[in-house]
Amino acid sequence: MSNQMFEIGKEYLVTMLVAEDGELVEEVTNWNVAAVEGTLVKLTSPLAPDKIINTASRRFVSAQLSKHHQAR
Repeated sequence: MSNQMFEIGKEYLVTMLVAEDGELVEEVTNWNVAAVEGTLVKLTSPLAPDKIINTASRRFVSAQLSKHHQAR
């Protein structure tokens, strides 16, 4: 088993801190993982442009495997 936090092809609920009205607020969004390289993760969604996040960033809060990908 891999020690990686993310698995390519799986969907995650990602929580990030984003600037809104001059303050940081938590934004929670579903993303599909397209690629992982070190702490960089490429995320895709049919509802938004692709995004690359740095999981070592202070703005990255957490990621949780979406319920339909969790083992039963």
